[in-house]
Amino acid sequence: MSTIQPVVKFNAGEPIGSFCSRLAAAYGVRSASYFAELFEFSFRGLMNGEHRDVQVFAEITGISPARLFDGLATQVGCNVVVNGHLFARRFVDPLRCRLCPQCVIEGVGQQGNFTRTFAKVQWMLKSMRCCPVHDCQLMTFRGRTWQDSADFFWVVRENFKLIERSTAQLASSPFEHYLSSRIMQSAGGYTWLDGLPLQAAIHFTETLGAVIRHGTEPDLETLTASGWVDAGREGIAVTGSGLPAVKQVLREIASRSMPRGKKSLPMVFGRLAAEVLEFENDPGYRDIISIMKEVVGV
Repeated sequence: MSTIQPVVKFNAGEPIGSFCSRLAAAYGVRSASYFAELFEFSFRGLMNGEHRDVQVFAEITGISPARLFDGLATQVGCNVVVNGHLFARRFVDPLRCRLCPQCVIEGVGQQGNFTRTFAKVQWMLKSMRCCPVHDCQLMTFRGRTWQDSADFFWVVRENFKLIERSTAQLASSPFEHYLSSRIMQSAGGYTWLDGLPLQAAIHFTETLGAVIRHGTEPDLETLTASGWVDAGREGIAVTGSGLPAVKQVLREIASRSMPRGKKSLPMVFGRLAAEVLEFENDPGYRDIISIMKEVVGV
């Protein structure tokens, strides 16, 4: 099998597709998909963490599969595993290019070298709506095909003038810092939250924050990026303070006047309960449901 000398660095926290895209560009190949064809592996398979495609890519670049694993988003049934964290597809977007414009501009540098800038694993998480370093809203790009959308170098090169003009400021909160830390490490600095699987920690925190701000039936489908960031800020102020604070807020929600009769979690907690119960069989959610039941006494 042919091998190459990587002429761009595989960065810590970089998705494997981003590295492949920049490597292809550095060698003058027109796209990451065509680069993969030349070396007889699938770019989509690489993006999805298919064993054969990762193995071939590891052999041609001389980078061990163990190192490449940090940049993998592996398809497991209907779910995706990112850096060892299991997510339902609803919570991640690995095949569309999401980026912080300021991170990209700094990466390209004054010399305008598009192969220097790279994607970051945390940008795959839909809950990461702004950059905690630059306090600006992430941008999402969709190409003509999924190959274009997933080809990081192609997206940056074709859209760089638009990226440079971006002025969408969005102040981050401890929630975004938690996501960045937790997706790359085992802990994010909050004892109770760190004990939950990451999807459950993110989902419960954001939804609780939305309920605190907008009542028990928030219209989550219409929340703007700014609205979600505010929800994350409200939510982690509670969940980051630990289980006693979580129970206290749940008691406050449950204490509002309600019709007499048998209580249920959806009746008491509204959209919060509906969201949690939808993922009852996913890791961590039954622990949250048990806490909600304890508070209500059902």
